[in-house]
This record gives sequence, C-alpha cells and structure tokens, in this order.
Amino acid sequence: MRLFLVLAPLVLACGSPQRAPDSVQVDVQVDAAADNYAAMQEVPVAGGELRLAKPRETVDDQGARISEIAFPLRHTDVVTKVSGMSAQYTLTQTFENPYDEPIDAVYVFPLGDEAAITSYAIVIGERTIAGEIKKKSEARAAYEEAKAEGHTAALLEQEKKNVFRQRIANIAPHEQIKVRMQYIELLGYADGQYEIVFPLVVGPRYLPADALGRAPVGSHHAGKQGRAGVTSIPYASANVAASTVSFTADVDAGVPVLGVTSPSHQLRVDDVAPTRRKIALANAGEVPNRDVVIRYRTANEQTMVGLLAHRTDKRGYFTLVVQPKANYKTGDITPREVMIVIDSSGSMSGEPMAQAQKLAGVLIDSLRPTDTFNVMAFAGSTNAMANAPIAGDVRGKTTGKAFVETLEAGGGTEMAPAMARALGTSPGHDRVRLVYFLTDGFVGNDDVIVSAARGNLGINRIFSIGIGSAPNRALLDEIAQVGRGFPTYLNVNESAADVGEELVRRTAFPYLTDIKIDWGGLAVGSVTPAAIPDVYAGMPLVVSGVYTHPGHGKVKVTATAAGHRVEIPVEITLPERNDEEPVAALWARKRIDELYALAGDEIKPATVSQITELGLQFHMVTEYTSFIAVDRTRVVNANGQSRIVEQPAITPAGVDPDAAIGDESRARGADARSHSSYSGGGGGGGGWGGGGDVDLVTLLLALALVPLALTLRRLR
Repeated sequence: MRLFLVLAPLVLACGSPQRAPDSVQVDVQVDAAADNYAAMQEVPVAGGELRLAKPRETVDDQGARISEIAFPLRHTDVVTKVSGMSAQYTLTQTFENPYDEPIDAVYVFPLGDEAAITSYAIVIGERTIAGEIKKKSEARAAYEEAKAEGHTAALLEQEKKNVFRQRIANIAPHEQIKVRMQYIELLGYADGQYEIVFPLVVGPRYLPADALGRAPVGSHHAGKQGRAGVTSIPYASANVAASTVSFTADVDAGVPVLGVTSPSHQLRVDDVAPTRRKIALANAGEVPNRDVVIRYRTANEQTMVGLLAHRTDKRGYFTLVVQPKANYKTGDITPREVMIVIDSSGSMSGEPMAQAQKLAGVLIDSLRPTDTFNVMAFAGSTNAMANAPIAGDVRGKTTGKAFVETLEAGGGTEMAPAMARALGTSPGHDRVRLVYFLTDGFVGNDDVIVSAARGNLGINRIFSIGIGSAPNRALLDEIAQVGRGFPTYLNVNESAADVGEELVRRTAFPYLTDIKIDWGGLAVGSVTPAAIPDVYAGMPLVVSGVYTHPGHGKVKVTATAAGHRVEIPVEITLPERNDEEPVAALWARKRIDELYALAGDEIKPATVSQITELGLQFHMVTEYTSFIAVDRTRVVNANGQSRIVEQPAITPAGVDPDAAIGDESRARGADARSHSSYSGGGGGGGGWGGGGDVDLVTLLLALALVPLALTLRRLR
C-alpha cells in the first residue's frame, strides 16, 4: 500500500495510458457529456464498440432540467390486481434499440422478496413468445446459442431473492421489445392496514474485501468498471432520465376501505365502490428511483381469516392468514436490555441518517429506569456508546441521545461484525435483550449477515428497521425472521416519531408464543413454516400447505398469551376445485424459503436439487432455474455479434451517490488489508471502507516526488 502511494503521483503526472483488461476490449465513443454513462461490458464482446447517442437536454414534470440518454429500457408499466390479502402483478418492461445496429440489453432490477414469478414472455410487434422455465445452466446455454444464431432472445435470472437480471439479445435497430412477467405476493398486514410494496430500484450494494458470501452483488458508477467476478450494478446520476415508470392497482378488499395513503408517491385514487379502489401514480413519467408504497385501512375489527386455495387435480395448495384480535392482557413486562445498532456508512448520508437518529431518539425515550441499554454505530468499524449497558434513567437517556446526535455517515458497511458484536454477550437471566437494527441494508453479501445473526442469536430478539426510499427488504425481512422479531420500514418522508412509537408498542413482547395448529381432521400436510414463529401485537399468523382432499372443518389455533394457553377457533373450507394457479406458487415460494432456512450456512446438493425441482414444477424463477424466451421466426443479426448496453439504475431518492456507490479501485486496494478482526478504516465516501494507514514519512516521500514527476512530463 505504501509503495502504491509513493508511485501514484508519478504515474498520474506522467499521464501513462490505461489499458482495459484483455477480456473486455471496448472502444467507447461518446462525447464528454455522456462519458459517465457509457455502458461497460460485463462479459467479453469480441472487440465490439459502443456508441451512445448525444444526451438530449429536457425537463422533468417539475420543470427541472435533466439530461436524457438513449439507454434501452424506456418504460416500466406495473398493473396490480389486489383481491383480499394477495396481489398479482403484471410487469411490462419496454426496451428499445435507438441505434442503427443490433444491440444486447442487460438490466438488473428488483422485485418483491416474496415474489413467486409464474409467467414470462416477450412481445415483438404482433408476436408473443412465451418463456420456458429451465435449469439455470440450460437456460443460459439456450440463450447463448440463440444469440450466436442471431435470434432475438430474452433470459431472466435470479441474482438474489429480490434482485433479478434481464438479458435481451439481438434487439433489431430502432425496434421495440416488450418483456412481460407476472408474479403473486401476499400483502403486508398489521392492525387493519394493508400495504402494497413494489420495489423499483436496487440500492447500491457494498461488498467487503472478503466474506463475499453466495451470489455477491456490488455496485459501481456507470461508465466505470465493477469488481471482477461478481454481479455489479451500474448507477447513473439522479438527474439522468434513463427510463420512466407507471403503476396502477385495482384493489378489491372485500370489506369497506377507509382510506388510502402513500409515504412514497402522490396518488390518484378513484372510489369505485365501498370495498374497491382504483389507484394510480398521480404524475405521469415517474422516475424509478424509489419503491412504490401504498397503504389502505379496512373496517374489519374482528378476528380476520383469509384463505387462498388452488386445486384442479389430486393435490391442492392453500395459504391461511389469521389475524387475531389482540385483546389479551399483557401481564407484567420483563425488564429489557435494549441494543440500538445504527448503520452510519456512506449510503446513510443525509436524509436516511437523520431519520435513523430521530427513530433512535424515540427508542431511547421509551426506556424505563429498570431497563438497560447501549447504542452502537457501524461503518468500516464499530463504535459503541459504552463498554457495557447503562441504566435507562434520565442521565442514561441524555448520554444516549448525545451519542446518537454526534453520528456522521461515511465509510464502508461492515455489517456482519456489527451484528456479531451486538449479539455477542448475554443480557443476564433477569431480562430479555431487544436488538433494534437500523439500516438501509445496502450490502451485497446478504447471506453472510444472516449467518452472523443466526450464529450469535442466543436469547436475543432482532427487530430490523429499514431506512430510506428503497431499503433491501429481502435482507431485513430475513434478519428479523432469524432473530424471532419482525421488520419495520421508515421512509424518508414518514414521521419517525409515529413509526417509533408503534415499534415500541409492538416489540415490548410477542403476545402469542408456542403456537400449535390442530387441523381438525382436514387432509393437510407439508405445512410451512413447520415451526410456527411467535406473533406480535397487531400482526398476522401466516401458514401455507398442501391438501389431498377437499373439506370443511374447524381449525384450532392454540398459543400461550400472558402466561396462559388461549384457543382461537377458525373455520375454513378447502375447495374441491378452484383454479387459482398462482396460489400453488405461493406455497412453493414459502417452501423454498424454508429449505434455505433449514440448510443454514451450508447449501448442500440435496437442497439445491429440491429447490431446482420446485422451480421446474411450479414454473418459477429461483436461484437455480431461469426463464428463457427465443424468437426463432427470424434472424436479426447474421454474424451473431452485437453491442452490449447495460441499463444503469438510478441512485435511490435521498441517497448521496458519491457516498453510497463504491470506488472499485479502492475496494481492490482494500483486498490487501485483513478484515479478520472485523474492523477497518471508515475511509472515504462510497461506503467502501478506508484506505489504510499513511504515516508521515510515506506522505513526505510522495510529495517530494511530485516535482520529479512534473519534470518528466515536460520532457515527454
């Protein structure tokens, strides 16, 4: 590292030309204004070159001037049908080739982390080509073969549970191609309020120098190179209009709808009937830089029971949702040890950090003198308020708030060591420890974080709080599940005080534990989750399963509440025939999640085989199965070689791109540092850790070489 610091000024001053790696030889020809947005190939393209159109100056809906560049993805349209407690999404991505030669488009995008994708097709003019589900390796091979033969082909692959990659080969010059997919997902529900969440952007992911985990995802500025060997998402500036989005939802709640709100977007809401609403984004041409979040409240005040079922042959599938009315006495509240963990990395800079600090203040205010607490911040390293928990009295609260107010965002996101440290000690036998984990979740080694939570959990309960306009819900949901808690989300436009007060109320204790279900003689099996988690106040119990015979019966849900066993009777009917095929995929999605949970940190071949078979059987995209669609009616590109244009993501609203998006040259330099101690520099922006120690001698030597470098430059 010191040698690099000494030589770097000399190399820069002499202006030595830089050469791209041999595997990616690309002549990118753009004007200066477009240079930052040139799409760099992530795979070899045999010496092709890429020419981007000159940026077009335009204005957005608010009149602000922006630059528009001709990337392939022009528009994303989302049509949502909500019935009761489930939502079916039809997603249409419109790609367009603005060039005079064929291109290949690459685009990484998010979907809901519980999404069960069941349908896929491409539309070219009047032709619709249905996709096939195949093993991932077979789908990739079929795609490469079709691409080489000059056919238009599309491939949909899962990178992570909520991150997908779309590839389209041989888009003809000046032609439009639409990619259409459908998926089903259960709605979020708590205290009579439903929540529709449709993610529109993958937040920039931080990767440490080591401990990358399975299927790591990183990030880089568009026009730069990402880290070799991993999926790396390019990000464009927020003032570049790369694509637009439209969203509509037809909600049929089944009971009267009392109100519709959104913390993310302005809405247009039509009251079709007391139980129905048609919802759309108020502004046309929205930029996909934040998740769509829509909430609506219903008039149902009794115990809510919902059943989704599908059966067309000998085997049926169901999902049962029970929302008990929380009227049980709580009993005495056990003294708590509260651990507040705050992500202070670069991606939290600005509005996210301000929200995290406000929420932390609410959590501290909720403490009683009998409680103890500590506050920890993490970025490239961890920093605790105190060596041991302190009392939640007036003096302790003052100390805690003062610590929170001093936090500033910057540096890497070394989340795994922070998780291990937060959970690593015992709170003592007289109290329970509640860990509040405040973060945007912008890391690309999700499974490493979950492993740290699982391996150090002990008697802790973890409540993840996703901060910002596009948090990593897949990671935050899984952390909460492993931690026997639940996730909460705080948008940059929401009241931190309101969210914090509700969070404190719910997390005081689970009100239903040790839950058992007696199916009353119904022919039910393969119920997931097999071990039913605790239920917190205002939140539902959700189980999925298989049934072999139709029937009607009284199901008994028993649980412990305030130290006593309680019984909740539920009457359900499993139909003889009901053609709701996506419901089967819901069960399969839950079953896949449980297989991962049972596997823990080691995914064995048997688990891979089971997940693969579920994907093939239920026509679902998984980590090991992909959709492939090929138009064999024509040859677009006879020589089989085309230019690759990778669609950049837009930096999420409220996120500072310079602080959140990694500089891979620094990340590669960081590889030499040891992270075994789970510490490291808080170093520069980009959330990419520090640059190592620089002593005075090294710095003086580097400065002394600058005149020599300038002299050499004049002699060239």
